[in-house]
Amino acid sequence: NLLLNRPPMKGAVQPCHCRLIAEQELRMEQQTSILLVDDHALVRTGIRRLLEDSKQINIVGEAESGESSISMAAELKPDVILMDVNMPGIGGIEATRRILRIVPTAKIIAVNTDAEAPIFSVAHYGIVGDMKKVLPMMVKALRERE
Repeated sequence: NLLLNRPPMKGAVQPCHCRLIAEQELRMEQQTSILLVDDHALVRTGIRRLLEDSKQINIVGEAESGESSISMAAELKPDVILMDVNMPGIGGIEATRRILRIVPTAKIIAVNTDAEAPIFSVAHYGIVGDMKKVLPMMVKALRERE
C-alpha cells in the first residue's frame, strides 16, 4: 500500500508516457496509402515509379476514371487520393464530391496538366491541395507532405 501511494521517482517514465511514445512510433512506421487517379496510364505509371522508393508511401491502387475512382476509394479507403482534374466522364471534381461522401477522411489532391495555369479554388470542392502534372514537382510536393 505504501508503494502505491508513493510519488513516482524523479526521471521515472510513467506508463501512459510509454504508451504515447509507442503510439508515436507506430504512426511514424505507418505508411500513407495513396490512390492514383488519372486517365493516362503513362502518368499513373510514372507517379507510381517515382513514389515506390519512399517507405512512408504505399500506392494501394490506380483508377483510370472518375467513376472507377469512386468504387476504388470506397473499397480501399486510402489516406490520400491524387485526382486528375480533367478526365472524360464525370471528371475529378464530381468524383471528389462523391468520394468525400463515402470516405470523408480521404485527403484529395487535385492534379492539373497545365503547369502555368492557376488552379481553381480547390477548398470549395473538398480538395486539400493541388499540384501540377510535372513529375519532379509532384514528387517534391508529396515528400514534403510525409
